[in-house]
Amino acid sequence: MPAMTHTHVAFEGGTKDGTTANYTEMESDSNLLFDLAFEKEELYERTNETRLVNGIEHIVYRLA
Repeated sequence: MPAMTHTHVAFEGGTKDGTTANYTEMESDSNLLFDLAFEKEELYERTNETRLVNGIEHIVYRLA
């Protein structure tokens, strides 16, 4: 059985605190690593929490 996917995420902590994003066909157990040239590397881990934002359920990712 393929992994579940989701598209709406909300971030807690770090430079992305309080922001949301949409991803296409991201596996639900994936962590997110942001390694931008002008920002420090940040790893956000998926939690089991969800948050309702503008009527859409978002998976919560927290800074590791």
